[in-house]
Amino acid sequence: MKKVIASVFLLIVFSFSIVLFHGVRYEIITISRASTTNILVEGSKIQGPLPHPWQYLAQGGEEAESMLDDIASELKALKPTYIRIDYIFNFYDVVRGKNNGRMTFYWEKLDQRIQDILNTGAKPLLSLSYMPQVLTLNAVRDPSFEEGISGYIYNPPGAKVTMTRVSPGYEGSFSLKLDNSAGTAKGYYFVEAGNKDGNLNDNIDVRYDWSVFVRADTPSQESVGLTWHYGPETYFVTSTNWQKILVNGKIGPEQYFSRWYVIVPPGKTIYIDNLELTANPYNGVYDPTPPSYWSDWQTVVRETIEHYSGKDQKNLTDVYYEVWNEPQVFGGWSIDGSTLNDYRLIYKYAAQGAQEAQNVNSFKFGGPSSVVADQDWMTTFFKFVQENNLRCDFISWHTYTDDPSAMARDVDNIDSWKAPFPNVTNAEKLITEWGPFAGMPSKNDNEFSAAYSVVALRNLLEKNVKPFVFEIKDGPSNVECWGRWGMITHEKFGKHKKAEYNAFKTLSLLKSNRISLTGENSFVKGIASRDDDGSLALVLANYDKNKSHAEEISLNISDLPNGNYTYQEYLIDATHSNYCNPPSHEDLEEIANEQIWINQGSLTKTINMGPNSVTLVTLVKALTFPLPYQIISWEATDPTLYHQTGRAEGTDWSANTATDGPGFLNYGPYYDGFEGGKYYRVTWKLLIDVHNPGYNDNVLYIDIYDATAGKLLGFKNVYRNEFISSNTYQDFSFDFNYTAGHKMEFRTWWHDRAYIKLDKIVVTSDTPPSLPTPTPTPPPSFPLSPGWNQITWPDIQNYTAKTALGDIDSDCGAGTAVAIAKKEKDWWEKYVQNYGGENFSLQSNQSYHIKVSKNCTWNP
Repeated sequence: MKKVIASVFLLIVFSFSIVLFHGVRYEIITISRASTTNILVEGSKIQGPLPHPWQYLAQGGEEAESMLDDIASELKALKPTYIRIDYIFNFYDVVRGKNNGRMTFYWEKLDQRIQDILNTGAKPLLSLSYMPQVLTLNAVRDPSFEEGISGYIYNPPGAKVTMTRVSPGYEGSFSLKLDNSAGTAKGYYFVEAGNKDGNLNDNIDVRYDWSVFVRADTPSQESVGLTWHYGPETYFVTSTNWQKILVNGKIGPEQYFSRWYVIVPPGKTIYIDNLELTANPYNGVYDPTPPSYWSDWQTVVRETIEHYSGKDQKNLTDVYYEVWNEPQVFGGWSIDGSTLNDYRLIYKYAAQGAQEAQNVNSFKFGGPSSVVADQDWMTTFFKFVQENNLRCDFISWHTYTDDPSAMARDVDNIDSWKAPFPNVTNAEKLITEWGPFAGMPSKNDNEFSAAYSVVALRNLLEKNVKPFVFEIKDGPSNVECWGRWGMITHEKFGKHKKAEYNAFKTLSLLKSNRISLTGENSFVKGIASRDDDGSLALVLANYDKNKSHAEEISLNISDLPNGNYTYQEYLIDATHSNYCNPPSHEDLEEIANEQIWINQGSLTKTINMGPNSVTLVTLVKALTFPLPYQIISWEATDPTLYHQTGRAEGTDWSANTATDGPGFLNYGPYYDGFEGGKYYRVTWKLLIDVHNPGYNDNVLYIDIYDATAGKLLGFKNVYRNEFISSNTYQDFSFDFNYTAGHKMEFRTWWHDRAYIKLDKIVVTSDTPPSLPTPTPTPPPSFPLSPGWNQITWPDIQNYTAKTALGDIDSDCGAGTAVAIAKKEKDWWEKYVQNYGGENFSLQSNQSYHIKVSKNCTWNP
């Protein structure tokens, strides 16, 4: 029979919802009007190395099959430091029993799971769980209680239930006496069962029949009996006679175990006898019974540590070994000796096994992996470790709550509670499972979990703790998005990334140094970072558990070196980067990508954040490496450049304050001949009449505009004092990535504040170009003049120059592109986009490649 421990009673509240998509539940919510928050990021105010608490992940025991091998690339992208797994002794048949008095082990399955972790770049944290069944085969059990059933007491305020054995029982050797005669409130006796290896997928659609005999010392006026957490079936005990209660319950893949409870009314005593469980088919139940011999458990722990940390075995360094997982829940273990399932014994013999490990690398050993950071549990554990001089390198517990400040408070409490105990004063702190919900609401699948995670982790930056988010991947189910805790859906549906995964992806893109970010409020939190090269990344989250608060962020980034930057913005919210919500985008979605010229040392942006949204902003200064290969250029008077103001001056275009009004000095050329995916630099050659450093008015605005996408790719305000001198042409440049087939504009807006002249616009690249051409149309056919040779685009013709000049007939017309290169070279030495009959200077007796954009004639 399983024994009684103290625990926490979880009240699960269900709400009505509508299934609309992927099995996701949606609610009608009201979004409040957005408030405005001013966030200031100071780029030069480095606060030290940025902690990375998001690099600790946990995978639960969803199934015995491999959970991580098929998502290695997704995990590598999160840059994990450690990954925790549990069920290591139950899923992988590690302990085989004794052979000639010596324990035998089989490591192959668990070795593969550890290799899956190593393949992600992480190291393992192994939860030493659960008790191998072969160690409990000779344990003494009362025959009236079925294997796999455990029970424990929960006393809310006012309840004083105690549990003792009375013998003889009604049908068995003893009964449980649950005495609440001194209580003023009802108490509870929880009854749990799970299957042998914890994997309820073995028992899908299996129905369990519970046969329970109960009686009361006096007639009870309250419901007494078993209540299942999916709906009560309660009974009155009306006399001191034994009454049989038969309850049917279905255990499927949505539960680790079924949980029922017996109500013990105030002033009453209840007896339980002959608690039985049957199932058809019967696959066995999870057995939390202590081992028959504690020395066997000690051996199992020693052998496990030697196998993975042993210098002549797996030779891993700095592995964490955690004693058990949620002992209050998985096994009903107590910490105070109130039951025979005493966690202190698990830990003591595990610690002795760790102490015996020989020829091993450095490793970490600790516990108690408490289901909550409970003061009584923790201080009793600390006292036990201190009094027995046991090794404890880290203290671990779990936190599940939608309050993102709770983990930080738990850390402070643990620090306070362990201070009086020297053996654990310097122990590390590990939250080995955490999340917003212990249950499975739809919020686990969507933007709610994403925003919660960012805010909770931001609150831990000043705390010295390793938090392992639970969990990496969902277990199997009949629907894809079912409120499970995973960041990635089960491979049955294609292992898609949920919103929470994308939140961790944004955090993984933060830089090495933390910089100052101020202006947070109770909803909006943020983390700002930079690298030594000056590139910045920051993450903002707007978290509201009521799902109604929107924010307008006025973001100011200061202390920036002037120059050309790439500004990128990514969003996670109800409709972006959120697979389990329509329109089901699983990748992190970019919503802005611009080239920005910063010349006043700061940048201001407005960011609109809906309820439970996450925004990643990156700002990368353009590299100053040269892009030497000219691809194309346009004189200011080129016919594909258009003008709203000013006039032609030779091949230049100018505007002056006496006669012209503000407008586009140029727009166009709507050019689409660049190579897709390549990196380009566009340069404006501009002149100002009066350069006055003391009068810094904004004279121009230049930008790169993708006319096909309707998207601004980069912009710059040009100030008078940026011109080095008066009446001298000066270059102003932007870099951009080109999308194939898109028509590009390079625009100049004149503010009517100074005489300005545009010479030309030039595009260069870092790689030798092939001939850039506009989208071609079928060339017209026309007769050739005598003595001329036709060149048909896009063929490359060889031509050996006989004179120092070559000429292309001017009847080719406007818009013709002509390129000439020496035969032995791979790049074009000369290029004219809009050919008008110019001469090209060529060397005599040299061979050339010639390329034109439409049928023209060449005069040799």
